[in-house]
Amino acid sequence: MHINKIKYLFVPILVLTGCGDESADSKIVARVKHAYLTEKEVEFALSSEKNSGTFREEYVRNWVEKEILYNEALERKVENKEFREKLDESRKQLAIAFFLDKYFGENHLPVNENEFVEYFNKNRENYSVNGEAVIYNEIKFNNERQAILFRNRLIETDWKTASEDFDKDSTVIINNKNHFELFNDFSSEKLAKVLNVLNKGEISIILEEEPNVYLVAQVIARLKKNEIPELNYVREKVMEDFEILQKKKLFSQLINSLYSKYNVEIKQEF
Repeated sequence: MHINKIKYLFVPILVLTGCGDESADSKIVARVKHAYLTEKEVEFALSSEKNSGTFREEYVRNWVEKEILYNEALERKVENKEFREKLDESRKQLAIAFFLDKYFGENHLPVNENEFVEYFNKNRENYSVNGEAVIYNEIKFNNERQAILFRNRLIETDWKTASEDFDKDSTVIINNKNHFELFNDFSSEKLAKVLNVLNKGEISIILEEEPNVYLVAQVIARLKKNEIPELNYVREKVMEDFEILQKKKLFSQLINSLYSKYNVEIKQEF
C-alpha cells in the first residue's frame, strides 16, 4: 500500500472543503465567494514538510485557483453519476489510508534478533554494493583547535574512547560511527578524496570541509564492487526492509481477522 501517495493524491479535496471559519481570529488573505483563506492557515500550511520550499504567494495563488476551478466545476454541474462513483471510491481509499497509518502506528511485531539475522543471511545478495564503497567514522567541529585535540586523543586511544571524552563538547557538530557510503554518492568531494587514499584504520588529517567546519575521519573498511558488507555496517538498511516484511505479516493477520469479522463470502462459478 502506497499510503503516503494516497494521502497526497486527495489533499486537493480536503483543501477545497476546509476553508476556514469567519469567526477565526486571523487576518483573511484571500477570498473566493464564501470560502476564504486566513493568515494562520497559510502559516500552518507552509510549516508542513509537504509545502517546504513553497513561497507564500505561490501557495495563496494555488489555493485561489483550486477554489475558482471548484466553483466553476459546480456551476457546470460535473457532479454526475460518474463523479459520485469516483468520489465514493476516493473516500474509501482515503479512509483506508488513514486507518492503515493508525493501525501500523499502534501495532508492531517485536523484532526477533535471530529472525533478523536469518533474514539478512537469506537476502545477502540484495545488499552487495554496486560500486566501490567505504565504511568510516567521522566527527565535525566548528572549532579547529578542538578538532586537533580530538585527533590527538584518537591516535592515543580509539574512536569510542575519544568520542566519549568529547561527548559534552559544544563545538561538535556531528559524530557518525560506522557510516556506509558509495564513493559515487559522496556529497563532499573533499572527503571522498581523503578517504580514497586512506587504508583500513588510518586517520585523516584535519579537513576543513567548508568554512568553520573541521572534520576528522577514520576508515573502518573498504569494499569493492559486488562485495557484501557485514550486517552491522548495513543494519539500518536491512532493518528498513525487515520492517516492511513485518508490516506485510501484520497486514495479512489484519485481513484474515476482518474476513471473519465481516462474514465475507466469495461465490465462485465453475
